Amino acid sequence: MISGDDQIWPLAGVGAVRYTASISVVAIEAGGRVVSPGSGSELHVAFCGDADVEVGLFAAARSLLNHSSRPVTLHILTDLRSGISRQRFTAAFGKRAEIRHYDVDTRLFEGWCPLVGNRFAYSKLLIPDLIGADRILYLDTDTITDTDVWELWNTPMAQAPLAAVKEARIGDSIEGRFLIGTGVAADANYYNAGVLLFNAAAWRRQGLTERALRFAASHAESLRTADQTVFNALLWRDILELDPRFNVRLWPTSDLSGIERGRSILHFSGGLKPWDPLSSRLHSGFPVWSAYHDEDRAARMSAPRRAVRCARLWRYYWTAIKARWT
Repeated sequence: MISGDDQIWPLAGVGAVRYTASISVVAIEAGGRVVSPGSGSELHVAFCGDADVEVGLFAAARSLLNHSSRPVTLHILTDLRSGISRQRFTAAFGKRAEIRHYDVDTRLFEGWCPLVGNRFAYSKLLIPDLIGADRILYLDTDTITDTDVWELWNTPMAQAPLAAVKEARIGDSIEGRFLIGTGVAADANYYNAGVLLFNAAAWRRQGLTERALRFAASHAESLRTADQTVFNALLWRDILELDPRFNVRLWPTSDLSGIERGRSILHFSGGLKPWDPLSSRLHSGFPVWSAYHDEDRAARMSAPRRAVRCARLWRYYWTAIKARWT
């Protein structure tokens, strides 16, 4: 076990919150051979999540590793209090990737606008400072990687600190009025934060972690899409647009027949996820997602946590039921 350096960000009105990156490193095995870390050809891929999305994380990581032609270092940011099981995750993937776990103290996000009842998404803002690599690919836990991400990884970024897929125009987005009020142009691109390619070296040079945290703390009650709001507000001039196939957004009622398989990253957007109860009947993406879900090795959400999550998602269940049977 290697204990990482503490990171401290003192914010006005929030206080100094300490982050300890507690890192465990395991052997890498790819294609039947042991790969030496630090060779320069490995990908650094980050996931963020707590116990609510642990089931999704396992499938997301498996799909990524199944398609990767290069060694992968997985960086897992999780909640100190209700986090992902390191032992279970390492047992599932420790022979296929180097794994590093980071414990994030989420007290910094208290009072900030939650996303589907959860504030852990804000931990994405910390990725470039917690992880020392110069380039980092971030994937939401509700993604399925259906392609080798090496092409995405090698996207020329020049000095752009971030690359993402366009979702809409700012003026047409769910929080267009707020973003325009902060100075963002109405005709600028609005980007989805489910798949992010960080030019972490440029990000750190520009001090963007502190700027992002200060912006979030100053607009805590207005961040309707959490970290996504922050990225679009601060970096609307600087985000590099990625090919749309690297973040194909799917909803419970989406028609998957027109999707070009084998070249995309699929992103199951919305509150209801393919691993939620009844999703096998309500979510059109369940067959695709379940192909990467290992029932024997994957995490299982406890009954109390499952009940709380279902109660939190009742509106999404009702919408899916109406769409399916009316």
